[in-house]
Amino acid sequence: MESFDEVRKLWNANKACGVDDVKAEALAANIRKRLAQERRTVMEYFWAVFVYHIILYALATHVVIKFYGNTLVMILASACAVLHVPFTMVLLKKFKAMCVARAAETAHEVSAYVAQQYEQVQAFFILKKRFDLISIPVTCGCMAATIFEGYVPGGIANNVLATLVVFALLFGAFVWATRLDNRKRFEKPLVHLDMIMKDFSATVIG
Repeated sequence: MESFDEVRKLWNANKACGVDDVKAEALAANIRKRLAQERRTVMEYFWAVFVYHIILYALATHVVIKFYGNTLVMILASACAVLHVPFTMVLLKKFKAMCVARAAETAHEVSAYVAQQYEQVQAFFILKKRFDLISIPVTCGCMAATIFEGYVPGGIANNVLATLVVFALLFGAFVWATRLDNRKRFEKPLVHLDMIMKDFSATVIG
C-alpha cells in the first residue's frame, strides 16, 4: 500500500503550486494509475481468501469421506465447512461489485470512485471482523477436535489437556495471522483512502 503515500505526496506537491497551475485531469490520470494498482492488491486478497475457502471445503469433504460412519468427526468437519459458506457468498458478491465498477474518467469521477472504494472496503472490513469473532474460535475448535477424534487414540475424552493445548495454539496462530492481515489489507488502506479523499477535495474539487 505504499503507493497511497505516493499519491498523497503528489497531491500536496501540486497544492503548493496553486490550483490554477494544476492540470486537474492530468493529475486525475496519475491518481487512476495508482488506484488501479491498489485495486489489483484488493483483488489478490479476494482470490487468496477464495482459494483458502476452496481448500477448506476440500479438506472437510476429505475428512467426511475418510471417517464416514464416525458421526462426531463428520459433524465437526461439516460444521466447519458450512460456517464459511455465507462468508464465501458475500466475498463473491463484493468481488463482483469491484469487477464491474465503472472506470473513472474525470476528476470528479475519480473522487467519487475513491469514496466508493472506501465505503466498500470499510463495509467488508466490518463484516469480516464480525465473522472472525465467530469463525476463528469455532474453526479452531473443530480442527482440534477432529484431530484428536479422528487421528489420536482415545479421542478427546482421554486427551482433554492435549486437545485444549492444540486449540490454544491454533487460536493464537489464527488471531495473529488475522491481525496482521487486517492491518495490511484493511486498516492502512482505509487510512490512505481517507487521506486521498480529503486531499483530492481540497485540491481539485474545493
